[in-house]
Amino acid sequence: MHRTASRKELCRNFESQSFLMRTFVVRAAIAMLAKPSPFANLSFEEARKFARAMALSTKDEWLEYSCPGPYRLPKNPEVVWANEFRGWEDWLGVPLSWDEALALVRSRGVQSQAEYARVQQDGGEAARLPTQPDRYYSEFTTWEAFLGSSVPPPLPPLAAAPSSPPLVSTTAPPFRSRMAAKPTDSMASAGAWPPVGVDSAAAWEEGVSAGPLGRTADAFFERAFRAALAAELGSDSSVHGFGGIVDLARRLVAIRGPASAVAARRVLNELFPDWPPFAPAGRRGLPYWFEQLFARPFPAFSAKLNAWATAQMGQWLMGPCEVTNLDADVRARSTVGDGVGQQVVVRRCRFLEEAACASICVNACKMPTQKFFNEDMGVPMRMVPDYTTLSCKFEFGVAPTAEDEAEARSVPCFAACPASGELRATLTQCHTMGPMAGEVGR
Repeated sequence: MHRTASRKELCRNFESQSFLMRTFVVRAAIAMLAKPSPFANLSFEEARKFARAMALSTKDEWLEYSCPGPYRLPKNPEVVWANEFRGWEDWLGVPLSWDEALALVRSRGVQSQAEYARVQQDGGEAARLPTQPDRYYSEFTTWEAFLGSSVPPPLPPLAAAPSSPPLVSTTAPPFRSRMAAKPTDSMASAGAWPPVGVDSAAAWEEGVSAGPLGRTADAFFERAFRAALAAELGSDSSVHGFGGIVDLARRLVAIRGPASAVAARRVLNELFPDWPPFAPAGRRGLPYWFEQLFARPFPAFSAKLNAWATAQMGQWLMGPCEVTNLDADVRARSTVGDGVGQQVVVRRCRFLEEAACASICVNACKMPTQKFFNEDMGVPMRMVPDYTTLSCKFEFGVAPTAEDEAEARSVPCFAACPASGELRATLTQCHTMGPMAGEVGR
């Protein structure tokens, strides 16, 4: 009898403790969910800068979108920063209306396109001025009418004369999406843009085409990449969709000049989490530990894995592509693997076709991407673009050479360049092509 009572008592005690434990867990979970985002401690100006880099345009999009990492801001900014919040359009950086833009530029006494670009960088209300009002506003007629100027404001030159050192522009030339123009020199001297040699079956259709992971994943990658580019530049583009990414890349090349490849490599690293911890200073966690745990001990496997991952996750940026074997003449140069499944063939590069600029291809894509794979991931990789077909090969297991880089930087301008060649001006070599290997730090 005594033994039976003891067992019942033990059961009651166990049930009581179990109930208390469940209550504790539930309350702890509620407390964690109710805990404000650590980014609520940011100043309003810092938080708004992050918010504007997301390229969202409505409150509904803000509430629907959820992103880990540095862009995980509170869902209720109007409460967190109640004294400074001035509406959702201001918070998200939605471009000003035509009348608001007119009032702002004229109240600031803006007299030229160069002054307009500088005012945009002032932050606050001015940051909501579209980068290209001539494209954004249907009411736009001329710059002098928009600014209230009496004479047409000339654009400043983007580069110095050949006898002077190259200059880096503080503003970028206007962007024209998919314009019908012609590439020059030996690459396709007489054909329309895109060149006649492109694969007509590989054209990417906005809102229709999708990579292997689907349009939802494509949209996530595109938004993250755009946010990282905007954060690097300090402001987003007023161009919507994929054209906005190209516009940001064009601005990066025009403004940063020879340092644009270094900046673009920084953007690529920011797309990866800084985890696992304990990576050396200046290295992101995931790329660093991939190099240590996979690329070094298993180089052939890592080359094949990166080729597969690039084809799976990068088609929203590059267009349709496929994993193939390294070409026979390239395998002799391969330092890693047997060449099987180590080549990604981009059939018709979406980014290059939209940019229509050799400088952007080299500085915002080829050079930084090669540096990222070779030095940050520890995987040898060489990119070989073909400007006559807009195709490109990612050769994993093959390290680039100084001759490859020199050849890439010697590519002539396209007539389809949206800057009309202004990125090179009268220089024999475009100043944005930058110096040769080793002249700019990592």
